[in-house]
Amino acid sequence: DSSLVQKGLVPFQEKKLVAEIKKTAKTGNEAATKILARQLVRLRQQIVNLQGTRAQIRGVATHTQAMYAGTSISAGMKGASKAMAAMNKQMEPTKQMKQMREFQKQSSQLDMTLEMMSDAIDETLDKDEAEEETEELTNQVLDEIGVDVASQI
Repeated sequence: DSSLVQKGLVPFQEKKLVAEIKKTAKTGNEAATKILARQLVRLRQQIVNLQGTRAQIRGVATHTQAMYAGTSISAGMKGASKAMAAMNKQMEPTKQMKQMREFQKQSSQLDMTLEMMSDAIDETLDKDEAEEETEELTNQVLDEIGVDVASQI
């Protein structure tokens, strides 16, 4: 029906009716002119009604598309939920937590071992440096007082 309005058939009928009303009015036939005028009013009301109906149909189509989109989203969420449930079942969260705690424990032990090794290396290097520094200082003092360590030995 709305395609008739779009294709121009209804406007053509309206123009034809207006021409007929003018023709009848010129002949002086008042009764026929009024009947044709009523037909023109009804035709214009039908056009308005058709346009309103077309707008309602478009609204329904838009609403239907929105509902379809909502349904698609819902189906996607359902699939994602199933996948997540399967993953949780497969991963066993309690087992994962136990493994994480064991990893933390081993990591802490490794950190402590590395720290102890680092401290031991630092101490060894510090002792060597301290001994060298002590020997240098002793030689300097003895040189100042004029004692030759090599000659005494």
